[in-house]
Amino acid sequence: MSPAATSLTHINVENIAFSPAVKPPASNKTLFLGGAGVRGLEIQGKFVKFTAIGVYLEDEAVPLLAVKWKGKSAQELTDSVEFFRDIVTGPFEKFIRVTTILPLTGEQYSEKVSENCAAIWKSLGIYTDAEAKAIDKFLEVFKAQTFPPGSSILFTQLPNGSLAIRFSKDGSIPEAENAVIQNKLLSEAVLESIIGKNGVSPATRETMATRLTELFEKNAEINGTNHKLSTISPAVTSVSQIEVETVAFPPAVKPPASNKTLFLGGAGARGLEIQGKFVKFTAIGVYLEDEAVPVLAVRWKGKSGKELTDSVEFFRDIVTGKHFLRLRFVFGTCLRPK
Repeated sequence: MSPAATSLTHINVENIAFSPAVKPPASNKTLFLGGAGVRGLEIQGKFVKFTAIGVYLEDEAVPLLAVKWKGKSAQELTDSVEFFRDIVTGPFEKFIRVTTILPLTGEQYSEKVSENCAAIWKSLGIYTDAEAKAIDKFLEVFKAQTFPPGSSILFTQLPNGSLAIRFSKDGSIPEAENAVIQNKLLSEAVLESIIGKNGVSPATRETMATRLTELFEKNAEINGTNHKLSTISPAVTSVSQIEVETVAFPPAVKPPASNKTLFLGGAGARGLEIQGKFVKFTAIGVYLEDEAVPVLAVRWKGKSGKELTDSVEFFRDIVTGKHFLRLRFVFGTCLRPK
């Protein structure tokens, strides 16, 4: 079971039970229930509930989101458009289950989602032929479908922009998908339409904010305990010192005014080509906090050293520190006067 799920309970929405964890087909990960709620409309003064929605996230979402959002109250998170945007665009797997309370046709569902997507993309100037084709495929997949009460529409979203769609009439999760659409904007828009700024399920937003607030606190407690158990950076145990022109950079350093020990990410010489000769002026070491490793690994694990060396985007992720605390230490030693 997902570690996060062990501290969470299932949620009942209109007698529809959402389990605390689920393992999507074709995935080797078990995702935890981030939140669940109803989707409905005000009709003639009465709130009519059409579907129950559950949103599942992989465990990696907790430390990634906690860096920016830990310490916020559930109400603050509920009211934050940016928080839910970080969930929608986050580099982790997501699984969405939409279960019908009242009968629903595929066209009713897909046309509403598609209209909202197209309107937003056009207003932002990002509606291209690729998005138009993705919407056409989305509409086609749902065209002949009908969903009596208790049926489910299941979406599996991967960080690479893949959106797998499955239909279930009995509460199970079919192994085979009805369609896979490779379009990142559409994949994100499906979840955005549920929990985003104008999302159709405020109840799902509220439960996600509450449950993630609790998980952030537990994550902080665990990290605090681990820090007390060891004052040595875990990454340090697998790296060694680097010598640059006889200047030694140790595998770890504790910057002043910091309670963290950072590991040596890399080191090298800085110089200039002068009259056909490369003259070295400084030796530079760059240290990162441990949190950088799992955060960067989500996107870059599996790449070779050469691929990372040649990737501008990889080093941009290190520089900007997206999704992890921006604590770095750069140590430069002069080799000769300039």
